[in-house]
Amino acid sequence: MIYESLAILRAELENYIRLNSTIVSTEDEVVLGNIALSEGAGAAAITNKIVITLLKIEEDASLKNGPTRIFDGTRYIKENRPVHSYAYILVTAHYPDTYTNALKRLTATLKFFQGKAIFTHANSPLSEMEDVEGIDEFKMTLELVSPSFEQLNHIWGMMGGKSHPAVLYKARLLVIKRDAPQDFEEPITHIIINT
Repeated sequence: MIYESLAILRAELENYIRLNSTIVSTEDEVVLGNIALSEGAGAAAITNKIVITLLKIEEDASLKNGPTRIFDGTRYIKENRPVHSYAYILVTAHYPDTYTNALKRLTATLKFFQGKAIFTHANSPLSEMEDVEGIDEFKMTLELVSPSFEQLNHIWGMMGGKSHPAVLYKARLLVIKRDAPQDFEEPITHIIINT
């Protein structure tokens, strides 16, 4: 679900950039990638691109409680609770040669996510995306995060030291669930009391 969520964000931001840009490009403008590779061997794949990087996954502990057995009409299915999580996503405008293009792309990114902060299976073209399959229901809400200067220093230190124009978002409630029941239990249908 993590990859699928980021792929949906990438595809929708790509469409928005293409429709609202004065800069014409035949290549994808938005990529999933590690911004820490902005120098060295992996730099060519993310140069002059908007790079979406996953920084951190965090579990929402408040949704940990709930039923672990589900009755399907004939028996109980024992399952582990799904993991409800947050994903911290760094969106970086990596245009090392043209700082003005980086600022324009960052502004376009902010406008896009301000205009569309909730992504669902109903408002996202999942059927048009080749690499996103098997999603029946999907809901993700993005919230802008404003880290302090100290936190920014830690983020860019972790990413290799050089900062780029970027914005940090918290994607709320990615639900990760494996479709493999642990056990099946037959319901109690009769009670016999011996006296």
